[in-house]
Amino acid sequence: AVYEVTNSVNNNPQLTDQYVNISNAPPPPDGDQKGTNYKLDMGDNRGMDGFYLNGTIHYVFHCSGPGNYGSVSYSRLKKNGANWAVANNQIISVPNKDIGFPSVGSFGWTNNDQSALIYFNYSSTTDYPGMKAIYASDNFQLSNPIEVKTGLGYSNLLDNGLARWGDYSAVTRVHNAAKPTVWVFGMYGAANHTWVNHFAKLTTAGWPTATEELETAENTANNVTIYPNPVVEDIYSISLNLPENGNLVINLMDINGRYVKTIYKENAVKGDNLFSFNKGALPAGNYFVNIVQNEKLISNEKISVIR
Repeated sequence: AVYEVTNSVNNNPQLTDQYVNISNAPPPPDGDQKGTNYKLDMGDNRGMDGFYLNGTIHYVFHCSGPGNYGSVSYSRLKKNGANWAVANNQIISVPNKDIGFPSVGSFGWTNNDQSALIYFNYSSTTDYPGMKAIYASDNFQLSNPIEVKTGLGYSNLLDNGLARWGDYSAVTRVHNAAKPTVWVFGMYGAANHTWVNHFAKLTTAGWPTATEELETAENTANNVTIYPNPVVEDIYSISLNLPENGNLVINLMDINGRYVKTIYKENAVKGDNLFSFNKGALPAGNYFVNIVQNEKLISNEKISVIR
C-alpha cells in the first residue's frame, strides 16, 4: 500500500492511497544459529524500510527465498501515468544462510543516481548471528555481500521458545559526505549468548561491484579535520588518524574532480598525524583534499579557499 501526500502544506494537500501488486513473497522461516538448536524468530513479512528519491520509491522486507531460507525482497516503484507500479524487484539471498530485518538507504553519487545500500542480519548452522550489506547499482545490479560485523555467539534469550531477532535495523545517508556514505545499525550475537547493538559506517571510493570495493569505517581514515576551513590565512592544517603505516599521498582536486597539485607524498605512521601547508598562490574557490594511503583512497574532504 502506497500513501502519498500530493502537495505542500499551503497548497491544498491530499492524502491518496493505492495498492500495488508485487511478486509472491511468503513469510520467512525461523532462522538457524551455529552451536545451538534455538531458532531465531523471523516474524512476518511486513514492509520494513524504504526511501523516496526523484520519482522512485525503494523498499525492502524479508520473506522466504530459494531453498526456504530467509531472504530479502527489494523493490523500486515508479509512477506509470497516475499510478505507482513495480519497476524492479529482486529476491536477495545468501546461499545456505538465513537473512532478514533489512533496511535500505541512498548510496548514489548524484540526485538522479538510484544506487542503494541494503543492510540485513544473517545467521546459519555454520554462522553466529551477524551483519552484512549489499550494494545495488543504479541499473539494479547487485554486489557480493560485505561483512559488516561477524557474530561471536548464539542467542539464548528466548520468548515462547524462539530467540528474538532484528527489531529493527537502520540505514541513514551522510548527506554532506564527498562520496556515498551511510551509517548502518543492527545487532550481532555475543560470546555470552546475548545481543550487542552495533553501528558501522560504510563508504566507497568508486562504483562497488564486488565485496573488496566496499569499505567499513575501520578501513578508512577517521577524525579528519581541516582548519581553518574556509582557508583564509596562508597556513592551513590537516589532522587525521591513519589506520596503518605506509605511503601517504595528499592531492588537491578541483570541484570537478580534476587534479590540481600534490601537497604531500611521504611515508606516514598509523595513528594521529598533523600536517600543515601553505596555500601559496592557490586561486579562490572550492577544492577536495584527496587523501590516499598505500594506493587506497581513505578520505576526500571539501575545503574553500578565500582571497
